Amino acid sequence: MNYNPPKFGVNTAKDNTTSPGGKTTNKNQLPPSKPVEKKPVIFDFFEEKGKKRYCRTCGYCETKKTHTGNLVRHLSLVHQREYKIYNMRIKSNWTDSMLEKNLNMRLPSNF
Repeated sequence: MNYNPPKFGVNTAKDNTTSPGGKTTNKNQLPPSKPVEKKPVIFDFFEEKGKKRYCRTCGYCETKKTHTGNLVRHLSLVHQREYKIYNMRIKSNWTDSMLEKNLNMRLPSNF
């Protein structure tokens, strides 16, 4: 007696349905989705080309092997105005994400 385990990802006749338009669809098939990748805020100020990252303000070049902390340090030492903007965005992103995580949290009356 041969046992054939079910094959996953293989369409079977009972899984297929015909829509009024005459198209056959698989009811078990999920729509394709792309993972949403959030880029760090620092990349609003730097551009990636090939294996390097370039400052959009002055053209300063770093390799991708370095960490984003070096890019932040470049902003803080060379471009103070952009660094302040970067810090404001970081703080607002952190605040927004904390509020999202704690939506059920009871807020103070003066908030």
